[in-house]
Amino acid sequence: MWDESQVQRVPAGVPLEFAATMAVNPCTAYRMLLDFGTLREGDAVIQNGANGGVGKAVIQIAARRKIKTVNVVRKRDDFEQVAQELYSLGATLVVSDEDLAKVPAMQESLRQKIGEAPALALNCVGGDNATNMGRYLQ
Repeated sequence: MWDESQVQRVPAGVPLEFAATMAVNPCTAYRMLLDFGTLREGDAVIQNGANGGVGKAVIQIAARRKIKTVNVVRKRDDFEQVAQELYSLGATLVVSDEDLAKVPAMQESLRQKIGEAPALALNCVGGDNATNMGRYLQ
């Protein structure tokens, strides 16, 4: 039975394509965290494209489940601002794609911030970025 009290109205001025993703991105993030391995409290996930809608949802869901996140974002002028936003959502570590390619330094950052190597990688970029993420998996 339809219950209108369960309906959230999208504010005026929000483009339709943005409104459509509000229901899809969190579900996608949730399924990716559950369907590709058994993650336990204290485990870590590494993801690229972390500042996108799915990436932000991954951070929030993982934080709620006490799963650490390593979040890769493209190097840009406002990188620090983007990183701070992701930390405010619960990110454990935010790095640039350039940092990801610096293997010894990245391994040290992971050891200090995460402890164990990530158990799962979520890729939405491909190419060298995905290859570099794979270097740090368990």
